Amino acid sequence: MVEFAILAPLAFLLLLGLVVTGIFVTNQVALSNGVRDAARAAAVCGSIAGRPSTGTNPQVPATGGQSALPCSWSNLQTYIAARMKTLFGGGAISAPTGSFGTNCAVTSGTATVEVCVYDASGNAVVLDTSGAFPLDACAKGYSIEVSAQDAQPLYLPLVGRFLGSNGTTNRNLTADARATCEE
Repeated sequence: MVEFAILAPLAFLLLLGLVVTGIFVTNQVALSNGVRDAARAAAVCGSIAGRPSTGTNPQVPATGGQSALPCSWSNLQTYIAARMKTLFGGGAISAPTGSFGTNCAVTSGTATVEVCVYDASGNAVVLDTSGAFPLDACAKGYSIEVSAQDAQPLYLPLVGRFLGSNGTTNRNLTADARATCEE
């Protein structure tokens, strides 16, 4: 009986730690998948203004019962916000701290995600964020990078105290994804 009284709290703490770790890893995978989907959609829609008339009309993928929409910056932002909203309860997703600089466009809405374009040599391309579609700079062979972060609560104060970041009981989940511009 004494042994049980000594080991039960430790076993319970271990079990709770495993559950929190499982939630954390699941949410990291969900964020990575969402960012990868956003990068793919941005790459498909990139460079619309400079694209020769090929008879194809690229579209932003359908989400949540909506049909696919024509590529535009507002439709892409709506897609990214809808895709990120489905992640772990629809909490606010933010652009990473220590961002990539002024060469990136930041989406608005419930999901604040940073979108950057790089040329074939890996140099950042300046985006015209005042224009209707900042990703017009995307040319064939260029790549688009999408980055996002989320403050994931660790639920248990004891676990959060040791594994939290910046003195909080949250741990920042971050995800980056790159996709090559289509045309």
